[in-house]
Amino acid sequence: MRQSGIHVAIDAEPLRPPRTGIGRYVLELGRALESEPAIARVSPLATVRLAENLDHARALLGSATRPDGFPGARLTAGIARRARRAFLGPVIRRSGVDLFHGPNYALPRLRIPAVVTVHDLSHLYYPETHPAHRVHYLRRVLPRALDRAAAVITVSEAVRREVIAEFRFPADRVHAVPNGVSPSFVPGAPDRARLAGYGLESDGYLLAVGTLEPRKNLPNLLAAHARLPAALRRRFPLVVVGARGWRDALLQRELERAVARGDAVQPGYVPDADLAHLYAGARAVAYPSRYEGFGLPVLEAMACAAPTLTSNRGALLEVAGDAALAVDPDDALALADGLHRILTDERLRAHLRQAGPQRANAYAWSATAAGTAAVYAAALER
Repeated sequence: MRQSGIHVAIDAEPLRPPRTGIGRYVLELGRALESEPAIARVSPLATVRLAENLDHARALLGSATRPDGFPGARLTAGIARRARRAFLGPVIRRSGVDLFHGPNYALPRLRIPAVVTVHDLSHLYYPETHPAHRVHYLRRVLPRALDRAAAVITVSEAVRREVIAEFRFPADRVHAVPNGVSPSFVPGAPDRARLAGYGLESDGYLLAVGTLEPRKNLPNLLAAHARLPAALRRRFPLVVVGARGWRDALLQRELERAVARGDAVQPGYVPDADLAHLYAGARAVAYPSRYEGFGLPVLEAMACAAPTLTSNRGALLEVAGDAALAVDPDDALALADGLHRILTDERLRAHLRQAGPQRANAYAWSATAAGTAAVYAAALER
């Protein structure tokens, strides 16, 4: 490792709104790396910001771009790839970057060491839950990124094992570095005025957080909630927080019917500043995803002392341990029974409210940054 510390460039494209789980990862990791002793400098790079000289970009790319509110121009996917090739290498060389980190499955071809983060392999195990173009993209770019990577980061041990098995990648070059939880997610009373802005009252709803896409298993959650006694459903409506995703037309119709019945509330995408208050005010949080590489909402909910239900498989069970109620996400009866228990069983709820924050305390973005910096150092020594 250089005595002066590592100058890392990190691809900041996932920060573009609406921010999803990978965007949260880039934001929190970047902030934590700034305080990591082994890191001299963090340079966030994004294709849209590399094309600041629009005339130069047009001359190099041979194609018109269109304004879209970003500095310079927003680039279409195809043009963006060409812009990356045209601008990224020179920018990195001029900046004296030691290492490049691709936090979202992909790596450009560069002349410096590179690290890639693989969040999950859902495009291989559950391709039907993604748009076809995304499956095609990930099946193309991920093997290339692995070929180019000096080291690979996964956000859980479960995904680490999957990457090694599926790609026959050397085990000593794949490192599980878990996500952390922001200090803003802590036990405490929510801001009632913020809740009122969403038409909610503290301890008066069941919360589900996540992009509306098939893997999150929201249809099964809606069906399980509908199995609860009517009085319990009305007392604790299902509040679904998250941006619109893909293949969600049927889910959206089901949600609208549940909202019309008074069984559900759909605020849509919620700013980070409000999310901790929604967790803290929830009677319980349900995240019965079919597959996750980590499951950040589970960790955030536990940190806020919200009794949490999740899936009994893979990384979700790895993260939650015994601090959440784990059920089979594909068993509608088990899911409904789990919802009933977590809403009404006071002994269970007391255990989860105590165990959740204790479990979450083991996950900090500072630890994620330290683990990531150690991977950078290993990559530079190869």
